[in-house]
Amino acid sequence: EKQTYARAPALRSLKGKCVRQAIGQYQFEHCPFDGVSQYEHGRLIAALGKFESFAAGENSSEFTLHYTNGQTCWKGPRRSVSVTLTCGANAKII
Repeated sequence: EKQTYARAPALRSLKGKCVRQAIGQYQFEHCPFDGVSQYEHGRLIAALGKFESFAAGENSSEFTLHYTNGQTCWKGPRRSVSVTLTCGANAKII
């Protein structure tokens, strides 16, 4: 974790600040450096992944966080997701 913040100190302020957004019938919750979850009707239906790593984009205002080892898909692999963060006025999932 110290190495993450040393490479991108601006990300430290995101720790512990989860964002939940409705997209269609589902809600997705992203907790930076922790995990990503999927809800339906306010009930957790899938853990999509736990924080694994991050990469800085070409400019200093874009970062991609990688989450792995989520719940297993029905008869398939474990879920994983990548979240790209960009600077903006509001915290939201798009």
